[in-house]
Amino acid sequence: MSETTVPLGNRPTLSGYTFIRDLGMGGMGAVYLYRDEKLSRSVAVKVVHPTLVGETESRARFLREARSLAKVDHDNIIRVYNFMEIEQISCFVMEYVEGPTLAQILKGGPGGAAFAIDMVRQTSNGLEAALERGVIHRDIKPANLLIDAKKRVRIADLGLAKAVSQSGDDPTLSGGKVYGTPAYMSPEQARGGQVDHLTDIYSLGIVFFETIIGRRPEPGRVIETLAAHHSGPSEPLIRLVASMTSESPRHRPASYQDLRAQLEALPEFRTSGNYDMLTIRAATGFATDDPEDSLARKLLRVVGSTDRWWEIDQILSVFVMFPLWLLLGWIVDQADPAQLGTAVFFAIGLCQAITTTLRAFLLLISGTAGEERTSQVERVTPWIRGVDLALMAIVGAAGFLLVIGKVHRVFGILLAALSIAGMVKFVLLDPFLLVKAKAQWLLRPAGRSGGKNPTRPEGGKRLP
Repeated sequence: MSETTVPLGNRPTLSGYTFIRDLGMGGMGAVYLYRDEKLSRSVAVKVVHPTLVGETESRARFLREARSLAKVDHDNIIRVYNFMEIEQISCFVMEYVEGPTLAQILKGGPGGAAFAIDMVRQTSNGLEAALERGVIHRDIKPANLLIDAKKRVRIADLGLAKAVSQSGDDPTLSGGKVYGTPAYMSPEQARGGQVDHLTDIYSLGIVFFETIIGRRPEPGRVIETLAAHHSGPSEPLIRLVASMTSESPRHRPASYQDLRAQLEALPEFRTSGNYDMLTIRAATGFATDDPEDSLARKLLRVVGSTDRWWEIDQILSVFVMFPLWLLLGWIVDQADPAQLGTAVFFAIGLCQAITTTLRAFLLLISGTAGEERTSQVERVTPWIRGVDLALMAIVGAAGFLLVIGKVHRVFGILLAALSIAGMVKFVLLDPFLLVKAKAQWLLRPAGRSGGKNPTRPEGGKRLP
């Protein structure tokens, strides 16, 4: 592929790799998408930030990142394939993960408790695998957590990772200079003190809260904010997030195994992982620029620009299309008052009566919880689509008969054109409108009904 984009700077020429596009710029380096021609796969290539090239410390940190990543082979951590220095530029070739970051997902709204629990569980698995190889992350945040097509959380950017001393039973290390993202740093990390895996648990707790609520917590108000939230997180969940974000490391879960045990005991755990990547891609508007990008993803980019397209489609069908279709049936009846016109009129009326009733029902349940609403829509939609398909067939057949019978040929052509347009919408657009809507229902917590939060005490008092 030709080099069609302007590089972020200092992009190396790699033998056997074809440059595709820029992926972005991080605190430590720029990332580019290449294609490994020998193995026929896409790879991500990270190079030292152009402004840092030549600085001894930054190059050493970059090399440390490569070695840290190479130490860990786990499904929840992005793999490193190769490390090299070319033209005095340090770079390493790593696995390319096609999927949105958690930060991109949260731009569409909070993920809710079930999604957050699954994300934390998987992230803890990856962090535990890294810790077993003597590595802690120190920069856990939504931008460093990707979700791939198999719903796996993939931890990225170990640029701030340090090897843990193996000399003690509870390994810690000296902080030295403070690195990381301030909003997600543990208090001990922000002070430049000793840090261990508990600092990653703290950062993960901040991410946990943000995924549920949609924003980072205010200092000292984790319990109060969660207890007041309309999604109604359970009391054990509130207490777990509060413990993970405790200023004192000794009050946090002692290990990743302990953290997962507490996650699995939560009432919300049984529904964790109840999402699919197609809905997440729709919610984030995420799609690749890969030349093999499918028609479905291209449609998602267009459809995904508005949250309410599915609801708008239902409203238009009920209040606009229903009377228009009846009018069309009446015109057919008037144009051909014989049996054909009358049959078409009653067939259109029957089909529209059925679909309008079902669509009105779906609009009436718009205030229900996301999973319940999704279940109801998935139960009713096949009936709507079946009747819509029958309607398009009836209209198309009527148009065809009018044309071949040379009776109102122009009107017959119009009917056939409407039938074809309806089929195009039926096959290409309607499924993606529904995917977009389901994404919002599944990724955002329920709460339109304004129900009472069972975990908030009477009088609005704060939980202890």
